Amino acid sequence: MHGAQGARQIVCCRLSQRLIHSFVLLLHTVPPDMSIEQFLEQELGFQIEIMSATYDAKIDALKSKFETIKEALWQTHADAPAGNFKENQAQSTYSGHAGKTGKTLKKLATKPAARKAPPETICGRTIDPNLPYIRITCIASQKKAGECYIGKEWAVQPTFEKPCKVGRSRGIHFTNKGMSLSGDLEVSTTHAEFGVSKKTRNLYYKDTGSTNGSYIYTENEPLIQLAGGSELELVSRMTLLIGVCIYEITLP
Repeated sequence: MHGAQGARQIVCCRLSQRLIHSFVLLLHTVPPDMSIEQFLEQELGFQIEIMSATYDAKIDALKSKFETIKEALWQTHADAPAGNFKENQAQSTYSGHAGKTGKTLKKLATKPAARKAPPETICGRTIDPNLPYIRITCIASQKKAGECYIGKEWAVQPTFEKPCKVGRSRGIHFTNKGMSLSGDLEVSTTHAEFGVSKKTRNLYYKDTGSTNGSYIYTENEPLIQLAGGSELELVSRMTLLIGVCIYEITLP
């Protein structure tokens, strides 16, 4: 008993020493203009983003496998001989309902699932064309600093649970699924989001409390500032002023 307890104490001691050593090495990377608390909070945020991206990738892979298997099952039903199916079904039903039930089940079994369009690469991202998505194009800039974005396009596909984020951040959620506008200093770190309304099921844009705000832009007309936290229902050809750039919305 004492031998087992001693072994546990040695293992715990070594683990503690490794953790302390790793923590000390990590502290050496803290920038001089940042407190330890801020640095640790930033590192935690990075790790959460990495874990979220891994989780999202696994969910997408499972959904893809499910759709493939479902389509294969429908195809198997469609290819099955209709006569054999009817005969087998008649044997497993009451005689008074065999004909009607057999015809109904035959119709269901031989009806293949509606063909879905395969994923497409749009603006460098994998998009499911069977679901709503948004195409955003930078068409103009009010300052020279934003000219690098003119002509650039993004494709975002938000869901009820996961809106697509817009901001100056270079985090995974911005660069992979949303819009990272790191070169526009008038854009907040987390500026806004594109999402799907749970009430109307329509696509929306929402300013999430940015410093400089978001605006509906119409040429030769006054800007209309969006209220922070309110959902603006999107329509094609709508133009928004975000930071110093003007973006055109397209709903395919």
